[in-house]
Amino acid sequence: MMQHEKPTVQVMMTNATQIPLAADRKVQRIRKKLLIIFGVFLGICIFVLVLSVWGAAAGTTPTPTPIPTPTPTPLTPTNSSLTSMKESITMFDKEKPNYTLQIVQLTTFVLLYGFAYYVTYTYRATGLRVIAWLNIISAILCFLLFIAVVIVVLLASPHMDNVQKDKKFSTAGGIFLTILGVFCLANLLIQKFVAKLCFKLANLIVDKRTIPCQTI
Repeated sequence: MMQHEKPTVQVMMTNATQIPLAADRKVQRIRKKLLIIFGVFLGICIFVLVLSVWGAAAGTTPTPTPIPTPTPTPLTPTNSSLTSMKESITMFDKEKPNYTLQIVQLTTFVLLYGFAYYVTYTYRATGLRVIAWLNIISAILCFLLFIAVVIVVLLASPHMDNVQKDKKFSTAGGIFLTILGVFCLANLLIQKFVAKLCFKLANLIVDKRTIPCQTI
C-alpha cells in the first residue's frame, strides 16, 4: 500500500497584541517633544512674517507731507543751520528698508516648519528622515559660516592703520565672535537634538507598522 507524503504547510500567524501608534507611550512621548519644538518655531516665524508684511505695507503707504512755514533765514549760515541742512538732506537720502528678502526667507521657514509639523503629526517616517537630514545640513552650514567669519576677522585685523583703531576693532571683533559662537553652539545642539528625535521616531514608526509574523 502506497502512502503519499503530505506537503509541508506553513501557517503564518500574526501577532494580534500589537500596540497602535496612537497608544504607544514611547512614540507619543517623542512625537509630543517634536510637535512642541516645531510648533514654537512655526509660531515665531509666522509672527515675524506678519510683522514684516505689515512693515512692508506701511512703508509703501504714502504719508501726507506737512506744508512748511516760511521762516527768516540769516544771510550768513551758522553751524546750527548747516547741521540742520545736513540732517534734512540725510533724511531725504535715506532709503526705505527692503522687506522682500526677509519675507521670502520667513516664508521658506514657515513652509519648512509647517512640513515638519505635518509629517510629525501624521506619522510620516520618510518625511521625518528628510527633516532630520535638513537639520544636519543646516548645522554643518552654520559651523562653516562661523569658521569663515573667524578667518575674515583674523585676516582683517592686521591691516588696521592706527593702534587705537586696532584695539577698538579687536574688542568689537571679540564681542561679535563670542556672540556668534554662542549662537552657533546653541544652534548645533538644537539641530542635533531635533535630528536625533526625528530619526528615533521614524525608526519606531517603521518598527511598529511592521507586523511581526510567526511560522509554524
